[in-house]
Amino acid sequence: MLLAAFMASCDDETNDGPLPPIGRCGTYVDYSGVATILSVEPTGASGPSSPSCYHGYKVLFELSDDISRLCSESLGYFNNNVWTFTLANSWAPGPAYIDKYHIEAGAKFDCVLRVQRSGPCTPCIIDLEGVDPNDYFECR
Repeated sequence: MLLAAFMASCDDETNDGPLPPIGRCGTYVDYSGVATILSVEPTGASGPSSPSCYHGYKVLFELSDDISRLCSESLGYFNNNVWTFTLANSWAPGPAYIDKYHIEAGAKFDCVLRVQRSGPCTPCIIDLEGVDPNDYFECR
């Protein structure tokens, strides 16, 4: 799974509806789609978005059927349907991660756009099927 935005940890809200809470901070409504990788470019050096153990890559992608508009319409949050992929901790992925998950321009991944329904968490989260945003193997 892939997170497109950092997810804050929250403890003040529980789920009382049919949808599962994320990070114990609220509920989300899920919309299925396809994410297409637009570009994969080296950032040039490690920096604030990459750890010192590798040089990161900037990965941009878009969602099918412009489902990003659901974020705009529901929360006033929109980015013209261009998203930046990051690991769960907001690091850019490294070269071995890019290879492991077959992330390249033109690649397509089934995805779920999760739009916040309640709670103080991230307004929109994108999970890409088969991509683990918590896989920090490059820095071990």
